[in-house]
Amino acid sequence: MLLELISVLLIYSGPAYQPTKQINSSYSWIGNTYAYITKIKSYPLLNKAYSQLLHENGILKEQLIQKDRELGANQLIAASTAKQYQAIPARIINNSIINTKNYLTIDKGAKHGITPGMGVISEPGIVGYIKAVSEQFATITSLLHTDMLVSAKIERSGVMGTIRWSGNNPFQVQLLYVPRHIQVEIGDTIVTSGYNSAFYEGVFIGQVKQVELKKEASFYTILVDLSNDFSRLQHVYIIKNTLQQEKDSLEAYTKNYYE
Repeated sequence: MLLELISVLLIYSGPAYQPTKQINSSYSWIGNTYAYITKIKSYPLLNKAYSQLLHENGILKEQLIQKDRELGANQLIAASTAKQYQAIPARIINNSIINTKNYLTIDKGAKHGITPGMGVISEPGIVGYIKAVSEQFATITSLLHTDMLVSAKIERSGVMGTIRWSGNNPFQVQLLYVPRHIQVEIGDTIVTSGYNSAFYEGVFIGQVKQVELKKEASFYTILVDLSNDFSRLQHVYIIKNTLQQEKDSLEAYTKNYYE
C-alpha cells in the first residue's frame, strides 16, 4: 500500500501530468472569459426585459386603480371616470433621505408625458410629487421633505388629516389636524383622501404607531409608520390624472369669479 501511494504521487507530480494541469487551467480561463462575454451580451436583453416588465406592471397598476375606484362607486360614476388615472413606470437613478428637504431623480421626463405636479407612488405606497422636468428626466419632491403636505384620512373612520414629515425619522411622518373627539387607535391605516388631484383615493401611506392627546390640545399628536422604506426604492409609478387640467381650470375660474 505504501509503494502504491508513492507511485500515485509520482504520477501526479511528474512531467506527464503537467500538460493535463495546463489544459485544465486553460479551459477554466476560457470558460470564465466566455461567461463574462455572455453577461455583457445579455445585459441589453435583460435591460430591455426589465423595461418591458415595468411597462406591463404600469398597465396592471392602472387596472388595479380602476378596480379600486369601481368598488367604491356605482357603475355610472365608474364609467364616467374610466381611465382617469394612468400609471407611468420609471426607474429611480438618484435618491436622498438624509436631508430635511429630500428629492429623487427618475429616468423619465417630458418626452414620456411627465409634467410637474403629478403624484408618484410605488407598490408599498406614496412617494411624492413631480417637482421639475427635463426632456429625459424628472425630479420628485420626496414625502421626506419638510415642506411636503399630503391630504390623508384614517381609513376606518374616514376622518381627514394632513401628512407632514418632521425632518427627523425617515420611517415616520405626522398626521396633523385630527380633532380630539375622534377615536384614533394604534394600527389604524392611513391612506390618501383623494382631495388632492395628484393622488387617487386610497393610496397607502402607513399605520398609526403612536397617539397622544395633551390636556388642552384641540388636535391629536399622531405618528405614522410609513409603508415605504425610501432607502430601498428602485422604481416608481407616476400617476397621470387625465381630468386634472379640467378640474384645475374650473376651480381657478370659480376662485376668480368670487374674488
